[in-house]
Amino acid sequence: MRGSPRGSSSTGRAHQELAGLVAVHCEQAGELADAAEWHGRAGEQARTGYAPAAAIEHFQKALHLLASAGTAPHQRPDWYEGLSEALTTQGRFAEALATTAKRERWRNLRRPRGAGASLERRGLLAGAARR
Repeated sequence: MRGSPRGSSSTGRAHQELAGLVAVHCEQAGELADAAEWHGRAGEQARTGYAPAAAIEHFQKALHLLASAGTAPHQRPDWYEGLSEALTTQGRFAEALATTAKRERWRNLRRPRGAGASLERRGLLAGAARR
């Protein structure tokens, strides 16, 4: 039946499994950045498919592989957010809080330094740019 929750759930699960399988193959081939991306996709599909345990596993793997590939994990704040949400759903509040704190630390490290940074934090540069 079109649009039925059962159909969409099984389709989502199939996509999650496919993304996870591609991730494993990329990882075995030594393509860590690609493996991270596929684990991230699988994590997102698991999160939206109400499979928080699988989402946690995939997001954690994605962030680990991204760092192993030499890419800073802060470039994927969506993965931190998905991981934090899945951890919260599982009642793992301390881990969710730690994940959120890590994402915020990365966000703060990316902010510009100097005189312009102070203005940017106050939103003054954004307002001036719109004029």
